[in-house]
Amino acid sequence: MNRKLLLLFLLLFCCSFIYAQQKDSIVVRQEEKTIDIDTNTGKKIREHSPKKAGWMSAALPGLGQGYNKKYWKIPIIYAGFAGTSIGIYYFYGQYKIYRDEYRNRLNGKTDLLNPDLAGFGDDNINLIKQTNQRNMEIFILVTAVWYLFNVLDAVVDAHLMSFDVSDDLSLHVAPSIGFDSHFASMTKTPLTTRITLTLKF
Repeated sequence: MNRKLLLLFLLLFCCSFIYAQQKDSIVVRQEEKTIDIDTNTGKKIREHSPKKAGWMSAALPGLGQGYNKKYWKIPIIYAGFAGTSIGIYYFYGQYKIYRDEYRNRLNGKTDLLNPDLAGFGDDNINLIKQTNQRNMEIFILVTAVWYLFNVLDAVVDAHLMSFDVSDDLSLHVAPSIGFDSHFASMTKTPLTTRITLTLKF
């Protein structure tokens, strides 16, 4: 009789515990549904838009990062643009010097020749001109890539801000014993021991 009462008590306790857990989970879900509502004003909070972040960074680099509240990235973006701009400016200046020298030599304008380049032959002048032109074009390309990276970074950050990382993620490792017909035919052992990996989302 005492065992029956004890079992009944345990059964009621387990049922009440499960019910409480379910009730708590319902409350949590309701709170998650109302998380987009401002408790002070009662108004719905605007959803963070990746498209808006992308367009803002396209219009003005760094603006999308500010929209995402990643202010520390703005100096990095402008430092990158400053570096590529210095590279373009430097190599364009060198390209212009050797281009003008090469043209003046071809046109016979000896009065316009650069005395600092008197020791260079025509082929060397042309080669240095082409090298500086190529370097300038590389820096222009890097600037374009850096600009696209700025837009992409803003879009990805905006997506991650609304990305839900759940705590209900677990990995269970459990041994099990079962029957494997293929293994049994090879080893004449009907039972096999397995290790089961269960990933719960």
